[in-house]
Amino acid sequence: MPFDADTIRKDFPAFKTDNKQLCYLDSAATTLKPAAVIAALQEHYAHGLSTAHEALYTLGQKSTQQYEAARSTIQQAINAAHSDEIIFTSGTTAGLNLIAETYGRKHLVPGDNVVISIMEHHANLVPWQRICKERGAELRAITLTPQGELDLANAQKLIDKKTKVVAITHASNVLGTVNPISELAKVAHSVGAILIADGAQALAHIPIDVQELDVDFYAASGHKCYGPGGIGFLYGRHELLNDLAPYQVGGRMVEQVTLEKTTFAPPPYRFEAGTPNVGGAIGFAAALTYLAKLPIKERLAHEATLTKRALDALNNTEGVTIVGAPKKRIGVISFTVAGVHPHDVVAVADEESVALRAGDHCAQPLMQFLGLSGTVRLSFGVYSTLTDIDALVRALHRAQKLFA
Repeated sequence: MPFDADTIRKDFPAFKTDNKQLCYLDSAATTLKPAAVIAALQEHYAHGLSTAHEALYTLGQKSTQQYEAARSTIQQAINAAHSDEIIFTSGTTAGLNLIAETYGRKHLVPGDNVVISIMEHHANLVPWQRICKERGAELRAITLTPQGELDLANAQKLIDKKTKVVAITHASNVLGTVNPISELAKVAHSVGAILIADGAQALAHIPIDVQELDVDFYAASGHKCYGPGGIGFLYGRHELLNDLAPYQVGGRMVEQVTLEKTTFAPPPYRFEAGTPNVGGAIGFAAALTYLAKLPIKERLAHEATLTKRALDALNNTEGVTIVGAPKKRIGVISFTVAGVHPHDVVAVADEESVALRAGDHCAQPLMQFLGLSGTVRLSFGVYSTLTDIDALVRALHRAQKLFA
C-alpha cells in the first residue's frame, strides 16, 4: 500500500493553522509535531505534573513510571540491550559533550588522537577540538570524495593505534550522506578505539539498531524526530557508562552524600543530575511510538521517491547546483542558485509559504572544504509531498527572476 503523506498531514496541526498551503522543507532543523505528541504533553502538564524519582505521592509515582516507560520506549526503538543504557539529555549536543567531557577526559593522553570527519556538525567537532587541546591529543578529520561520501581509504589511514575515539555523524545534515557506521566501528574497534555516532539526523529517517551498528555511544534529539525540544538521549554500552564519572553533579544522581565524600548512583542516573524533563521524555516516547506505527518500508520508499524527484527537479532548473551526490542518503539536499544569495532564496521562498534553510548549517569546516560560504537546504519529513517540490521549483524561478 502506498504511503499517503496527504493523510499523514492531517495528524499535524501546523498544516491546519497556516493560512496558505504550507510547504515545510526544513525538517532537518526541526520537525513539526503530530497531534499525538501534543496530546501526550498536554495530558502530562494538565493532569500528571510532578518530578520523577522524588515524590512518593501518587502524582510523583505516575511521573516516575512514565519517565522510565519513556526510557524503555527509546531502548526498544534503537534496540539497546538494556534500558539503563539510555541517558536522558537535553539533546544531541548535550550527549556528545557528555562523552567528550567524561570518556575523553579520562582516556585521552598526549600523543593520542580523535578521528572525526570534515562533514561533522559543530556539536560533534567543537567538544572534541576542545578536549583534545586540553589533553594534548590530536584531532583528525576524514576527508570526502567528490560525491560527498567519506573517503574510507583516508579513514583507514587516520585511524591508527593511537586513536582512542572515532566520532562520526550517522547522516550529514548538509549533504544527506548516510555513513557506513558499522564498517567504521569495525575499524575503530580493531585498534582499541570506541565509535560514537551522532544520530541527530538519522533517527527520523533510518531504522536504528545500536547492536547491529556495533556503536559504543549514540546520541540523538527529540525535536528532530517529531518530538518536543529540550530532550534527547545518549545510548552507551553499560560497561562503558559504568566506568565513567558523572559529567554534572547535584541532586538525584547520588547514592550517599556526606561533607567528606559522595558516592554516585549507577548509570543512567549518575548522568542525569537535576530535575528531569519528564514532559519532554513522555513527548519523545510519544513521537517514537507515532513513528513506529507508520509502515517502515512504505515510509522509506516515499522518502526515496521525494528525494529522487527533488534531485531531478533541481538538476533540471537552470542555475541550480546540487552539493554532493552520495549513493546512500536521507531526504536532505543542499544546493546553490547562481547569482542569488542563499538567504535571498529562502526569503523569497517564504513569501510562497515554502520553508527552507540557508547558511552554513553549523558545519563551517565542511563549507570551507567545499569552497562555499553557505547553501540552501531542503529536508523532508513524513508529511512531505510531491506538491511541495512543485512549490519549491516555482519559488526558485521567482527568486531567479527577482535577482536576475
